[in-house]
Amino acid sequence: MRGYLSRPVLLLLLIHAASHTAPLRAATIHVPEDSTTIQGAIDGASDGDTVMVSPGVYNEFAIDFLGKSITVTGSDPQDSATVDATVVNGNYLGTVFSFRNGEDSSAVLTGLLITGGMAANGAGVECQDASPSIMYNHIAGNIATNNGGGLYVANASPIVYHNLIEGNSATNAGGGVYYTNSQGRISNNTISGNSSNDIGGGIACQWSDPSITNNMIGGNSAIELGGGIYCWFSSPSISNNYIHDNSTGINGGGGGIYCYSSSPDIAGNII
Repeated sequence: MRGYLSRPVLLLLLIHAASHTAPLRAATIHVPEDSTTIQGAIDGASDGDTVMVSPGVYNEFAIDFLGKSITVTGSDPQDSATVDATVVNGNYLGTVFSFRNGEDSSAVLTGLLITGGMAANGAGVECQDASPSIMYNHIAGNIATNNGGGLYVANASPIVYHNLIEGNSATNAGGGVYYTNSQGRISNNTISGNSSNDIGGGIACQWSDPSITNNMIGGNSAIELGGGIYCWFSSPSISNNYIHDNSTGINGGGGGIYCYSSSPDIAGNII
């Protein structure tokens, strides 16, 4: 009859329209239930997906977000006991997590204990030309033979929020955190017990202007300069931090903060 479509044709048209108008539903990929490894879950994820990591020990390194706008998370990022029970151990074979493919703040790493990394730069987490969100992690026991034991940031502007960054070390600069040619926000973290054999036990900034606010920066050490924070040709904003019990070697300088050819805005801190 004219003006009407047969049921099979109508059904096909409805399916075609739905496929072009309905938004794709974000998926949650569970580790180890759906994928035995975190990298395997990332490989199979699409933008908007979540990789949910159950408590356990995952012996992995060189985990790469591959430029995807995804969230890799422990099961309860705001519970420290659950974070500490969700261990990603690099076993000193390389960087644990890497962002190298232009990731932005929609790439989120949260709720994990990241440990056992060893690399020249960025043993725990490396951000190279990428600006992810790194929050509510425990980054500990990582070793850089050059810069950035816990976190290394180059040419980037990440959000680094509410992490515990402790007990990391670097041979050169930034036992806890190292920034070069970068901006971004370092806020509400505890950065403690990190060490450098040269400069910047807690945080080292070279040619960088991050906002360093509301952090507890304590018990860090550098053999030469800047036990807590080291600034070289940098102008960060350093505000409302508690900077305590940091130290340098007997011939060093700037136990709390050391600045060279820098113009930081330092306000409202307890040092």
